[in-house]
Formats: sequence, C-alpha cells, structure tokens
Amino acid sequence: MNRGFVTLALDTPVDHYITLLRILIFTTCLLLLTRMMVSGLVRVYPWFFAYVLAEALRLLASFQVTLYSPAYNNQWKVSNLVKAVLMVFVVLEMYRVALAGTPALARYSQRVAVYVILAGGVLSGLGLLLFGTGSTVVETTIHNYFAFLRTMDCWMLFLVAAVVWFVLWFPVPLSRNALLYILIFGVFFLSEASTFFVAGQLTLYQARGVRMAAFTVNWLCLLCWTIALGGRGGFSTRVVGHWWNKSKVECLTAQLERINQSLERIER
Repeated sequence: MNRGFVTLALDTPVDHYITLLRILIFTTCLLLLTRMMVSGLVRVYPWFFAYVLAEALRLLASFQVTLYSPAYNNQWKVSNLVKAVLMVFVVLEMYRVALAGTPALARYSQRVAVYVILAGGVLSGLGLLLFGTGSTVVETTIHNYFAFLRTMDCWMLFLVAAVVWFVLWFPVPLSRNALLYILIFGVFFLSEASTFFVAGQLTLYQARGVRMAAFTVNWLCLLCWTIALGGRGGFSTRVVGHWWNKSKVECLTAQLERINQSLERIER
C-alpha cells in the first residue's frame, strides 16, 4: 500500500471514528485495570487482568505508528499473538470460576479444553499449509495470519460458548462479578472472532467498517465491566440457570453432583 493511499484512508470519517474508538478503548482499559486492582479482583481473575493489560499495551503501541502502515501490521501481529496465548489461560480461568462448586468437573473440563486448543492449533496450521487462506483477495502475510487466528478463534469460541451455556443452563451459584465476567466476555470474544472471520476476506482498507463495529462492541463490553465489576454486591452469590423452576434446579444440581462424584472416584 503506497503512502498516498494511507493518507487518503486516514482522512475518511470511518477512520476518524476508529481512531476515537481506539482512544476510548485504551482509556476504558486503564479504568478497568485500576478498578480491578482497587477492588482486589486482580487476585481473583489474574488472567483476565493480564488480557485487558495486553489490550491496553497493544493500543498504546499502535498509537506510535501510522494506521495501515507495515509497522502497524507488524505490531498488530505480535500483540495479537500475545493475546491469543493469554486467551488460552482466560478460557481455563473461566472454567475454573464457573465450575468452582464442582472441583473434579472443573479439572476435567480444563484438561479437555487444553486438548481442544492443542488440536485446534495443529489443525489450523495444517489447514493453512494445505489449503491456504481461502481469501478472495490477493493473499499477503497478514492474510495468512488472519486465517490462522480465524481458525483458532473458531475453536476458542466453541469453548467460550460452552462455559457461557453452562452458567445459563445449570443452577450454579456464582458471584455477580463472576457472572458478569463470563457472560460479557462471551459477547466480547464473539465480536473479536467475528472480526477475523469477515475481515480475513477483505483488504485492510475494505475491512474498516468491520473493525469499527467490533471496536464499538468491545468498548461497550469494557465499559460494562468497568462500571459493574467490583461494585456493591459484586461478591454476593446468585443463580441464573433455571432460577424460575425449582424442581428443575434440584434435578440439575443433583446431576452435577453425581458427575463430580464420579470424576472424583476416577481420579482416586
């Protein structure tokens, strides 16, 4: 992409809005990190804290380079690789939090999640090697990167969706902080994954609208976390799954206990 094209791209209303969103996201990340440190949630959700910190540092680094430039693409690839690694630990942390009442099931679910992630990484690499990116535009290094992250995000999205479904279906007692962490992260990561799916089929310039929508959703998620996490009543316990059906709650609770006890016996 030549310099004139970059200059033109940065002068459009969409790019100005993206720049504003990046500033808002960076500022909100700092506020969320501060709130987690003050409330002590950094000790409860350390990997989530690290993920938000990585996002803030990524944006800080991106402010030092020109949007759409080779330097921007390079720092984007490095920072998103770091975020992809942290995402693995965030998913495992979410399973630990959601299944805290059934420790044997939590350990089993975390092991399964690790196997799924490893399998996803191998299959993503093989798919890229054998079939390419599947892009409709001229393939570049960054499109190869998009393709790998897109396939990995597919696997990660499955794991995130599974834990979100679990807390919405099973009557597990969780703090309000834990519920907000898990449920909002489901929306946040769906937005991130959707960006890779759609933007991978477009040029960087054409994908501006997709990034604008994703940045908007991400900022709203970060804002919700900043306002709600660690507030009054944040550590009070509540149940979401089937709270309206007492008999179903008793049935599902007994089912979870039986599964957990069976896994405990297997571990022994």
